Amino acid sequence: PLFELKNLEGEKVALSDYKGKGVILNFWGTWCNPCKEEMPDLNRMNKIYHSKGVEVLTVHVKDSPQQVKQFFSELPEEVELMVALDGSGDVMRAYNANDLPNTYVIDKNGIIKAHHKGQMSRVDIKKYMDMVQP
Repeated sequence: PLFELKNLEGEKVALSDYKGKGVILNFWGTWCNPCKEEMPDLNRMNKIYHSKGVEVLTVHVKDSPQQVKQFFSELPEEVELMVALDGSGDVMRAYNANDLPNTYVIDKNGIIKAHHKGQMSRVDIKKYMDMVQP
């Protein structure tokens, strides 16, 4: 489902902004330890695949922007991923992404090619990015 949310700076982020690109749509929460563990790998792989037409779009559920910024400040390395804030949980419910982390792999045409429940390894992330590279 298409959606439009706000990012940490209060700017609009829409799934449609990523048309023509492969998207790793990752639902997560600050309280989720597996989310915390996979975030650095998502960030590293995003840096590699960004120029290849694949982007990571993370959707944070429930917490405030301040809590998300605090979460990122406590990670061992800087994370430069796009974070869309789903405070109401509507997008999470639309994707049935209740268990976190929860990731959808979407191709350049907006077709979901894979769905991964739980923490992804670096190998998983690379496999999914290769799968949707335009």
